[in-house]
Amino acid sequence: MTTYSICLDIGIMEPKYIETADGDWLEEYEEIENFELEGVPLEDEEALAKFCAQNLEIIFDGDLDEPDNFTVIKAVELVGPKFATIEASIILTDLSVYFHVEGKAGLSEEDFEDIFHLIEPTLSTEGFSIAYGDFSDYSTSIEEAPGDGITLFTEWNAELS
Repeated sequence: MTTYSICLDIGIMEPKYIETADGDWLEEYEEIENFELEGVPLEDEEALAKFCAQNLEIIFDGDLDEPDNFTVIKAVELVGPKFATIEASIILTDLSVYFHVEGKAGLSEEDFEDIFHLIEPTLSTEGFSIAYGDFSDYSTSIEEAPGDGITLFTEWNAELS
């Protein structure tokens, strides 16, 4: 096995669903659009982006197309989002998620795009969780985390999946 430092850059993330404090799941566009974002600083985009960065976590809740390529995937750092806006819900833009990945030798940047199928970035507050799954303008690169973002501690392990 080889260890890689990987960056997933995401241009735009849109909500896939909202889970309310009562455990209800809102998946329809109209339900998401009408949900009250209580406790979220809506007055300016800079405060909103900072709030989102501090409350965003990476959850491994998908399936890899090629699971045999990987043995361990650790989310280690989040940089961004640079912008957050309210449309139907909170849309996040310009963020990077860094991972340490143990996998087969000789994997390419294209092989690491599979990690997009595995992750579910989730904005969690006391009142709700917004799960993101619709990514636009995304890419992967082999690069070290810069060390100036928010530290992450989530791990996916092939033996436990």
